[in-house]
Parts: sequence; structure tokens; C-alpha cells
Amino acid sequence: MLILHGEDQVASREFFNSLKTQAGQSGKNILEYSGLGLKVTDLVTALNTSSLTGAATSIYITELFTRRTGADQQSIIRYLRDHPGCDVTVWEPKNISNQFKEFPASIVRKFDLPKFIFKFLENLSWPSLRLALNTSDPELIFHLLVTHVHKLIIAKDAAGDFPSWQAAKLKIQSSKYTFDELITMNDELLSIDFHLKTSQLPYDLNTALELWLMKNISPSYGEDTTEGRI
Repeated sequence: MLILHGEDQVASREFFNSLKTQAGQSGKNILEYSGLGLKVTDLVTALNTSSLTGAATSIYITELFTRRTGADQQSIIRYLRDHPGCDVTVWEPKNISNQFKEFPASIVRKFDLPKFIFKFLENLSWPSLRLALNTSDPELIFHLLVTHVHKLIIAKDAAGDFPSWQAAKLKIQSSKYTFDELITMNDELLSIDFHLKTSQLPYDLNTALELWLMKNISPSYGEDTTEGRI
């Protein structure tokens, strides 16, 4: 059994898919389930039923631990906890380390985001963007930037329910901009997203991020790339 989770969804999902491909190439029977609707009877039956060809079965489940808590979910988790040697790989789209305390550490793999992304989000500057682009996919940076700007808008509006440490950092950073400036920054990111999804973006995403930064961030702002995280 193997559980994959963490904030770096791109890396964890790619690893999940590569394991599935390798298992298929080795002749195993591949079964895929969404953890959002999986029942414990289906899982137990799949694990204990041989394929028509006699090949071993390898099961791949997504979003089991992050589904809404219920009887089926808890029954599946208990079953997996009691059978750590079963051929099951679970993928979760975020960091949920607190849910794996009863599982052997050897079957849990966490995928952390590169620290330079957080440096960029906390210090929107040319140096931090270059470091982020050198170490991470622009799609991941863009996705997190959209989320982060949205958080800055919420913090500027004195809304939201952030942890106290995060709220303090967001408040300080959002004070660098007016509310209208943050709305403009968000609108331009949404425009990039639309043109990207409709194949109308006239340049690559790296360039789009650079142009967005050029339009919205003063060259002198954020030159201190002190390591931090929001």
C-alpha cells in the first residue's frame, strides 16, 4: 500500500500516474476508483477477486481521505490500516498528514511545494519570480498566484477566516496595495486563465507571469526575498 499526498499536486499526481502505468506494463490488472463514492464492499471484493487472466490486481484510489466523513469512508480507512500490505495506491490533492498517524510511515509519501514558490508569493518581485520559474512549473505557480491574490483581496476587505499567523501576513502584504489595485491584479489573472484555456494566449505562461508582474508590481517592491510562507 502507498498513500501520496501534499501541496505539490502536480508532482504527486504524476507519480501516481507513473505507478499506474508501470503496474499495467508489468501485466497487472488495473482498477481505478474515486474515493468520493467508493464502498468498503467494492474494495474488499476487488482485492480478493482474480482477473479473468489470473493477473494480480493493483488498485488506485483518488480522494479517499478528503471525502466527507461517513461510515463507508471510515470502514475503508480501517480496512486499509489493518491491511498495509495490500496492493492499493491512494492519491490525495493536499497535505493531510494529520490523518495518517495510525499508518506506517513507510507507506506514506508527502510531496511538498518548492520553497521558492512561497518566497515568490510572499515577495512579489523579479528575483523571487525567476527563482520560482527555475524550480517549478509555471502552471503550478500561476494556480497558486491566483489563489494568493484572492486571499489578499479577502484580507484587504477584512473578511475571511484565516489562521492568526496567516491573517497577519496577508494583512501586511495587502496593505501595499489599494483594494482597486488588487481587483485589477485578480482580473488580469482571470484574463490570462481564460486566454490560456481557450488557446488564445499569444505567448507562453512564463511570459504571461512576467508581464503580469511588470504591470502590477513596482520594480523596487519585494526585493528582499527573505524565506517565508503564506
